[in-house]
Amino acid sequence: MATIQVRDIPESAYEIIHRRARAAGKSLQAYMLEQVLAMAARPTDDELFAATDERLRSSGPRVDVDDLLADLRDDRR
Repeated sequence: MATIQVRDIPESAYEIIHRRARAAGKSLQAYMLEQVLAMAARPTDDELFAATDERLRSSGPRVDVDDLLADLRDDRR
């Protein structure tokens, strides 16, 4: 397993995290591991956009914008 070391954490942030760990009934290490795993499980916005873009590119025929606009104009007549 890998190890992450974080330096220069402001005391106020450390106290909040430490308090949250105690409230959850966990050691600081167990609490931080849980938080890191949760963070890693959530895709970033960029990852979501890339996955969506890839799905759209690989899914069937694409609609031409000009054809779509022409169809909309025809429907309004």
